[in-house]
Amino acid sequence: MPNTVETIITLEKNKYKTLKKIAKGKRKTVSQVIEETIDDILSNLSLPDNDSISRDTKTPLLDIIGICNTGLGDASINHDRYLYVKKYKMSIFVDTSAFIALTDKSDRYHKLAKDFVTNELHKFRQITSNFIICETLNFLRTRVSYRASIQFGEKIRKRKGIKIIHITPEIEDRTWLIFKKYKDKNFSFTDCTSFFIMQELKIQYAFAFDIHFPQFGFQAFPKTTFSIS
Repeated sequence: MPNTVETIITLEKNKYKTLKKIAKGKRKTVSQVIEETIDDILSNLSLPDNDSISRDTKTPLLDIIGICNTGLGDASINHDRYLYVKKYKMSIFVDTSAFIALTDKSDRYHKLAKDFVTNELHKFRQITSNFIICETLNFLRTRVSYRASIQFGEKIRKRKGIKIIHITPEIEDRTWLIFKKYKDKNFSFTDCTSFFIMQELKIQYAFAFDIHFPQFGFQAFPKTTFSIS
């Protein structure tokens, strides 16, 4: 069996006429002219041999193994956060549970909250609401002392590093729809205002130790061992 393959090509009429003229001048067929042209093109190409091709397809990834050490530990799964943090900071919503964990030295999550604020929080634009501030103030005033609530309020009100969203009547109306919808969850109305703000501002992350945030579909930082039901 001859070492050839039959094929069909489609040419524009003017190109075919040109090939016919060339073939006539060379006293050859159009097919022979096309084949000679292809031979000339291929002879001028520098094609790698099979060993070279095999080697080139394997070495790039092998050659980059261990060329750096970022020290981050989680860059493979959080590279977007590290890549774009200099251009814009992703937002994180600060919940009452985070404020309580930070202020209460006896809280089981105090050290975790402190470490997160010290090492990670600067990567985010911090947002909370006046309802969250109010809830935290009420907790500190009722369960700790008047002095603790005043200290917290003064420090938060003076800081420019956290944006406080004020709940408007419109937000309350929209929140009411969320509050009514989830009868199977123990969401407070304050929780639902936070959920609405996060949805509207497209915030994915919450600085929270409240299981309600992951139950609603948000990602809570720092990671804890509570289960979602």
